[in-house]
Amino acid sequence: MSKVNVVEKDGKKYIDGKEVLCEYDLEINYIKVVVLFLGSIIFLMYMKSKEFDVNIVWWIFSFGTIIVTIIEIIKNIKSNAIKKIYITNKNFITPNGNKISMDEIYFKYKDYGYFGWRIWNEINFYQNNSFIFYTKVDENSEEYKNFMDTLVKVSGNQDVVKKLQRYYAKRKLIQTGEKDGK
Repeated sequence: MSKVNVVEKDGKKYIDGKEVLCEYDLEINYIKVVVLFLGSIIFLMYMKSKEFDVNIVWWIFSFGTIIVTIIEIIKNIKSNAIKKIYITNKNFITPNGNKISMDEIYFKYKDYGYFGWRIWNEINFYQNNSFIFYTKVDENSEEYKNFMDTLVKVSGNQDVVKKLQRYYAKRKLIQTGEKDGK
């Protein structure tokens, strides 16, 4: 893919003749990966320091934390490669020129924390079953609010702005029968 060509005309931005409704710089959370990585290392060092055999549950738990850490590192690498997203009426467009139809986009909120105390929140976006990018949920940021408002306007899906979902399943951005935000 070639780099996307953004043309500015009459105070508006266009990509391939389509108006860019929103240009959003992704907010990537590196602290989460550092915490998971350090936690995995500390956990493995603790296991190794024991002079007796550690039970199988400890091994499963430690390898589980390593796998989750690797998944989060991959997500950060993919999101960092994109860095910015452009939204038109029908597509997400990445800076490298990749166009993803809104009909193929799914989203999922994830929050990390316990007992109502949230350490960090993020929203993940997928193209069918393939991860595209994530961004940190920052309801105090005007840029984030504009990003969410544009998604609601284009998709017609109010659920995208509801931070706390009843369940953490992926949800389709444009529901069946709702084309062009209608």
